[in-house]
Amino acid sequence: MRAQAAADAVAPPPILCEWVVSIWLQRDPCVESLTGRLACMQGYNTRLEDRDRGSEPVSEATACTPDHPATVAASKRLAQAVAGTSVALFETDMKRRFAPELSYAGVTLRPRTR
Repeated sequence: MRAQAAADAVAPPPILCEWVVSIWLQRDPCVESLTGRLACMQGYNTRLEDRDRGSEPVSEATACTPDHPATVAASKRLAQAVAGTSVALFETDMKRRFAPELSYAGVTLRPRTR
């Protein structure tokens, strides 16, 4: 009787590890002069359009962690994709968010050269 009941049982649904890896622009804008840091504005984060989504069956729910091999691979792909455009993204963000506000106060923005 037990053997037949076990054979008639329905198998549990597969456990899927689903992920979304996103790229964020994070900025803590500060104004510096020759004498040092003058002030910092409120920092902010903006999620960019680049995202990688996926899912993969796993043996148990605890196997779905940020260091899952598929998630790590997606993170590396996105990091490589945005590496070539990061300078342009920051410049565009600076011109769009800060240049208008600071120019009203008579401040000229020049990125720090290193």
